[in-house]
Order: sequence, then structure tokens, then C-alpha cells
Amino acid sequence: MFSQTLNCILSFSILCAVSWLVAADVLRLRDPLDRAVGAFVCGASFIVIALEISSPYFFAPVLPLEYFAFFALVLYHHFGKKKNDVETATGSSREAGHSPVISLPIKILIAVACAVFFANFVFALVTPPAPTDAFLDHLVFPAEWLRAAHITLVQTLSPDQATTYYPGNGELLYLRLMMPLHDDLLAGLLEPLSLVFAALACVRIGLRAGLDRNAAFGAAALAVMAPGVINLTQQFGVDMFFAASLLCSTAFLLPADESENTYAEIIVAGLAAGLAVGTKYVGVPFAVLLIPLLLIKRKRMSRPVAVVLFSAAAAATCGYWYIRNIILTGSPFYPMGFDIGGIEFFRGAFNRSAMFNSYLHIPVQDVSYLGSIISGLIAGKWLLAAAALLFVAGALTAKNTISRVVAVILILSVAAAGFISYSGTGVLAAAVPFLPLLAAAAYAIIISAVMRDRPRRLHYTLWLAPLFILFYWYVNPYNTANNYRFTIPAVFIAFVALAAVVGARERRWNHWAIASLAVPALAANYVSLSRISRFFHDAVSNAPTDAWYNLGMRTGIFAALVFAASALAVWASRARRRTVAAAFVLLALAATGAFLNTKKHFMDEGRYKWYAGHYLAQGWSWLEAAIRVPATIAYAGNCSPYGLYGNGFKNTVVYINTDGRTGRIFHDYEIGARKAAAYAPPTESVGLNYIFRGNRDYDRWRQALRRERVDLLFVSREFYRGVISDPVELTWAVENPRDFKLAYHRGDVFIFMLLDHRRSAP
Repeated sequence: MFSQTLNCILSFSILCAVSWLVAADVLRLRDPLDRAVGAFVCGASFIVIALEISSPYFFAPVLPLEYFAFFALVLYHHFGKKKNDVETATGSSREAGHSPVISLPIKILIAVACAVFFANFVFALVTPPAPTDAFLDHLVFPAEWLRAAHITLVQTLSPDQATTYYPGNGELLYLRLMMPLHDDLLAGLLEPLSLVFAALACVRIGLRAGLDRNAAFGAAALAVMAPGVINLTQQFGVDMFFAASLLCSTAFLLPADESENTYAEIIVAGLAAGLAVGTKYVGVPFAVLLIPLLLIKRKRMSRPVAVVLFSAAAAATCGYWYIRNIILTGSPFYPMGFDIGGIEFFRGAFNRSAMFNSYLHIPVQDVSYLGSIISGLIAGKWLLAAAALLFVAGALTAKNTISRVVAVILILSVAAAGFISYSGTGVLAAAVPFLPLLAAAAYAIIISAVMRDRPRRLHYTLWLAPLFILFYWYVNPYNTANNYRFTIPAVFIAFVALAAVVGARERRWNHWAIASLAVPALAANYVSLSRISRFFHDAVSNAPTDAWYNLGMRTGIFAALVFAASALAVWASRARRRTVAAAFVLLALAATGAFLNTKKHFMDEGRYKWYAGHYLAQGWSWLEAAIRVPATIAYAGNCSPYGLYGNGFKNTVVYINTDGRTGRIFHDYEIGARKAAAYAPPTESVGLNYIFRGNRDYDRWRQALRRERVDLLFVSREFYRGVISDPVELTWAVENPRDFKLAYHRGDVFIFMLLDHRRSAP
């Protein structure tokens, strides 16, 4: 473990150095904020591209490639740079006239946001991956790619089969975190670190929108404390990485007043947009909404050049997944088809109308559902109410008649809509579904009125907040509460707009007004913060089980030490105290090693105790206790195979279809089924497993299990639309005791041992 830990520390240190040197020396980003955000984009892009290129060679060249890049950049840093380089500013906040002084109320707000983030960061880093959708959508893929040593299509049992074909930039970053230790000990880093850079990108957007440092930092601090943001960083998904990438692209598309975008900024913006598009299909229309920012007039760069640079950079970080899907399935968005105005460009397993027929779609007329999502999940009712009041107050007190009139109209409209919705009668009730459009229009008018002296591109940037939400509700077919995560980029931009309307630069009391939102933000985060506090309370009091909480507390202390030492190292280096900075760096590295070793022990002892509430957890726990050597496990009936890999990914996990075919993926069956004369396309986009699980042959299935040297069969009952059913694999195993021996059964979980008659049975 010591050698693995040392290799892990060295590997990620090299990666960070490469990212920073590319941003500072190659792209010549001079402002520290630009360098930090640019390093994040360059580092993530380097990981994605390197893993995609090296995939045919079993990922072997990845780490040597990082070392080679590091030494090449070091040589370039010392010998390739001209001594008389002119430091061309790319939007430095000081040169743009922004005050470098942070006022006391904003410092308090930032301190509260840092405390909330720090508690959440430690919690996410200490605990194992949460047993949420991440077990299906995100973590299974890097675990399987790590086992196979290259990128493969992984058959899943998801209802719409989309996860099998999703673009996987986020999963590649998880893979890179897993590679040095061959474990998921560092998987919790991705989303909290993405949140840091989302906040920095938010600051840059604020500064480029003409806000002073107080308003820009205040907006970012409030966005960090939004309940939807905090909740997502505890779920081991890729949503915060998606949001950070989209915000970074937006930030680098905005030129400063005194200059225009450099070529480097357009390239970084393109790389970031590609990271977003290569993380989620929904990134494509979101990236399209950025086109107006790309097409703004620039003095020294023509629009065609900007478009070519941006597109080429974006293609480098997202093209792999869409080209793969086209080659294999004929549609870049498979299993979705793509048509415009009834003209079909790409045929998929289902079309857009089938997606609207899904239970994952909520009728857009149900505005109360959208309101519950915004007030209950995204912002929380207390924070939303306080922010809305402050926004309206800012509009009413602005020196602009239009903003005042629109604010009054907005207040009256909301009051009327509330009365109509409660009464449930009247002709005007038909107007309620259009309330989000009315609110978005009022928001846009107020923004433009308050920022009338600022360029139109900045108005449009702040309009992106309602545009993202309107797209989520009216255009995106999957608009259930679970998918509120698509709106997270809107949260950051909305708080920038709030700070712009409040006018934090004009009066000092406005700083206190912005900082006062920390109180409702903390109230809105009650559930997330109580989850963290309960964990550490139990750790101190040793209330529940043995090893888990004690080791969890110790691991949390080490994580806190890493965080604190790293922060002090940054502070010392900025103050040019090199020796002190080096000492804190060494302390952070030592604490990192201690953290990894402690967490490894604590995960081996109590990982599945943390999952106690999950209906599959007892089966996973039984496997971990009963199987001391690596085993091959086949699964059926559930959508959460990640828990079967065990600590250190020691087990091999396979899915064998009911017809005994292995290596066949959903599209093989679906494309073949299309050729039948009686084939009818699905009328809804879920419940598609029948397409590839319809052909059943016990003998071939059993032969495939033997061929794959399967040791155990893990089966759980299926839950679909409230109906519980037994998968056919469970029926087969029960009906054939000569081939299967029941080893474990509790609740909805069955685990069978496979009996091989060619040798003595166990």
C-alpha cells in the first residue's frame, strides 16, 4: 500500500503541474484566476484525450505520457520562453479597474461558504460512493474499464438503455482517480473539486460582467451554498463537473472591456464546452446557447477563426463518444433518434415523442411541479424567497424607470397567479402555465435595464440562467425532479445576476444585503448539513457500529489536515514565503499518505455498513465476508452492479443475457429487430429491456455462465412502476438445483453458487 500511495501522490502532483504549466506557459494566461480555471480545463482535457488515445493500448502509456509532458514543459519553461515576454493581461481584475479590497460582510459570507464546502468536502471524501444513481450511471463504467484495461461498451439494465451509450468524460475522470490505487478511495474528489472551479468560473463571469470583486465573490459564495449544489456533491455523479465545464466555457468567451479574447481563451472555452458535451447529451443544446457569445464582434479575430478554433477544441474533448455511437449504432445520440420538423437525420431506438410519453416526463402545464423543484431542491424555499425579495428590491431602487415598472408588474403577476392557482377557477387560469415565461421575460428586462451601460453580450450571459431553466422544463423530455441537476449552471449565473441588480459596487449596505443571504442558505441546507453532522456526531460518540465511525472520524481528521495544509501552502506561496510553503506542501503530502492508508483500512472494514439502508446492501456485505478470494459474479434483475466489485475491485462482474450471448449490446438486438416486417417502434422510451431479453434459452445461458467461469449468481427482484417481479434467471436457478445452490437469501436478494459437475461440488 505504501508504494501505491507514493505513486498516487507523485502521479497527481505531476498532473497538477502539467495542467498549471500548460495554462501559464503554453496558453499564456497571466491573471491568477484565469490560470487556475484554465488549469482545471487543461487538466481535465489532458486526462480525457490521453485515456481515449491510449485505450487501444490498455491505458499503459497514460502515466508515462504525463511524466513526459511534465519534463517537456519544465524544459520549455526554462529555455523556450523569451526573457522579454510582455505580460499581456487577459482580463485581470486589477487592470479592469476592480477594487482588490474585499469588504467585511463579503468576507463573512465567503467564510461561511468555505465552512459549508469544507464540511461537505470532508464528508464526500471520507464516505464511500453513495448508493444512488451513480452506481448505474457513472461508477460502473470506470470500474469495468479498469478491469478490462480499455474503454468498452458496458451493457446496463437501465429502463431506457441510454446509460450504455452516454458520453463518458466524467467517467474517464473517475477512472483516472481510480487508476493509481486500483480502488475508489479518491472517487469523492471529483464533484467537490469541480464545485471549486465552478465557483472560480462564476467569479470570472461576474468580473467580466462589470461587477466589482465584492459582488463577484459574493455571488460565487452564495451559489456554492445553494441546496441543489451541495446535495449533488454528496452523490458521486458527474453533474457538478458538467456545470463547471459549461461555466468555464462561458467565462472564457467573455472578453474584458479593454481588450478582446485571445486565441488561448477561445481554445480553453472550446475545450471546456467539449468537456460538457462529452459528459452529457444535454450539453449539446446548452453549448448551442453559447453560440451568440462566440459570434460577438472582435477587433483582431474574425468570427470564422473564432468558430474554427472553438469547434476544433470542443471536438477534441467530445468527439470520441459521438463518433463511436455513429459508427456502432448510426446515431450520435443513441438510443435517441434525431429529427427536426419531422425530418429524420439519425434513427435511434426511439424518437422524441416516445420520450415525452415516458414517466420521466412531467407535463409542462404542471407549473406547480416546477415550482416545487425550484423551491424544494434547487434553491430551497427560504433562500429562494430571500433572493427574490432582494432581486425585486434591487430593481425597485435602481435608477431606472423600466426596471421599477417591470418589478411592480412581476410582483402583481405572481400574486395574481398565486390567487388563480389556489382558487382553481376563472378564465385567467389558462395563463398559469406561462408564468415561467413571464418571469423569465421580466428577469431579462430588469437585467437589461439595470445593465444598460454594459455591452449586450453581458446581458445575454446573464439571460442564460432562465434560458437553461426554460430548456429544462419546456424542451428537455426528462424534466422530473431527479433531473433538476441540469439546471445547476443556471444557479451560478442567477446569483451573478442578483449581485448585478443589487448593485454591490454602489453602496456599502448592499454588501451586507448580499451577505445576509447566508442565513436562509444555511436554513435551506438543513438536510445536507444534518446528514454531515449526524455522521460526525456518531463518530465522536461511537454510537453505532465499531470500525466504521471511529475510522471515519480519523480519516476525516486527516482529510481536514490535507485541506488546511494545502490552503496554507497557497497562502505562503502568494506571500512569497517559499520555505514556509514548502513545509506546508510536505505536511499536506504526509497527511495525504496517512489519509489514504487509513481510509483503505476503514473501507475494508466497514464499506457495506454505510450502505445499510440500501435494499441490496446485505447481499453485498455477505459477499464481502464470504468471498475472500477474487470471484466472477453474474448479476440479473437489478440496476446496481457496482456494489458487487468489492473492495479494490477484486471481483469480476459480468452480465450474461438470457439467450446466452455475451458481448452483444442492446443496439445489436434493436437494430436487428428493426428489419422485421412486423417491427413497431417503441411508443415510450422506457421499459426497453424486453428488446434484448426476450429470447430465452436456459441451456445456452447456463453454458455461457460456465464459459465465463462464473462462481456466483447475484439476483434481485425487479421493481418497475410499482410492480415487483422475479427475473427469469431467478426462476431458472430455483428450478435447477443440480446446477445452482442457494447460498444466501434475504428480502429481495438471492445469491446462488454455481455447481460444476465436472469436479466435486463445494
